Amino acid sequence: ANLGWPVFEGNLCYGGQAECAALTDATPPVVTYTQEEGCAIIWGGQYQGAALPQLAGAYIFGDFCSGNIWALTPDAGGGGTRQLLATADIEILSFGTDAAGEMYVLALNQPVLTLAAVLAAEPGDENPAAGP
Repeated sequence: ANLGWPVFEGNLCYGGQAECAALTDATPPVVTYTQEEGCAIIWGGQYQGAALPQLAGAYIFGDFCSGNIWALTPDAGGGGTRQLLATADIEILSFGTDAAGEMYVLALNQPVLTLAAVLAAEPGDENPAAGP
């Protein structure tokens, strides 16, 4: 699909208005967020594990600067609903998945964390790895 780069960033026009209007085949994003919410989306992928059954099939992503982790649940119309899962005091670098479909979070100056541990951590926990 033509996602509009470099004329569009998300659903915002960064080219001239005429340039944006001329790009009629651009596919809009399913979900966006502003720079007030974060600075860099870190894609996790689709959750397929068993530890968090409420997230089955949801797409997981986070933000490097805010530490926020979201789930995007697709809907029948091709869109989706974004849900904030956690605001962790970590700088997310990447996500990974093991053979069982469990998701892991790689963060700056942290051990590798399971997604379940990050979500179970209490706000203000110094080490989210202490969770399950």
